[in-house]
Amino acid sequence: MSKPQDGKKGYVRKTYLVDKRFQLKYALLIALGAGIISIGFGAAVYYKTTEATHIASTAMLSWSAPDREGAPGMDMDAEAIEKIQGAMETHDRDVLLAISLFVFALVVVLALWGVLVTHRIAGPIYAISRYLDQITAGKLANIRPLRKKDELKEFFKTFNEMVDALKSRTRDDVEALEAVALELKSIEGNETNIVSAMDRITNLIKTKKSYLNLPVD
Repeated sequence: MSKPQDGKKGYVRKTYLVDKRFQLKYALLIALGAGIISIGFGAAVYYKTTEATHIASTAMLSWSAPDREGAPGMDMDAEAIEKIQGAMETHDRDVLLAISLFVFALVVVLALWGVLVTHRIAGPIYAISRYLDQITAGKLANIRPLRKKDELKEFFKTFNEMVDALKSRTRDDVEALEAVALELKSIEGNETNIVSAMDRITNLIKTKKSYLNLPVD
């Protein structure tokens, strides 16, 4: 659970893919870029390995064969050369397998890392969009703090201050309207205009209270 911010209780966002399109797009781009670079580097390493194997095999064959003057070559029988060549080819395949596994693991790890990093951006954006939907619907909800490692903290702080200002103004309106309503109720008489004004003010008070999620009398 994240630490409280500004005296408010922190919370844990359990869903990591809060904006699948955004997060998967950039996570895959990160993984793809790293994969391409790794494949290029791995191909260069594998090429050098197989080249060294080819040179060594050619050298052994030349050493074991008679030279142009008919002098005998090194005492290496064909079976020994074949075993050595087989061992070098096995080593080349092991290198290729290791490179392939490394590239695969790197792509997977970076894809997961990309999801985690974008989650710290997409999470706050998703939360703000939900609060904006509530404000559009006429509700000034209580804003929960971001997690400790979330990004966009300054923007979220500004947004939170805006909501607090709206709440403060709405509370002031409610208090003013309630005072007017009480004053009108104290007036003696049943004039139609006074009753109508009181009804409008009462309805406005109820609307303002509903914005703040306050109980409506």
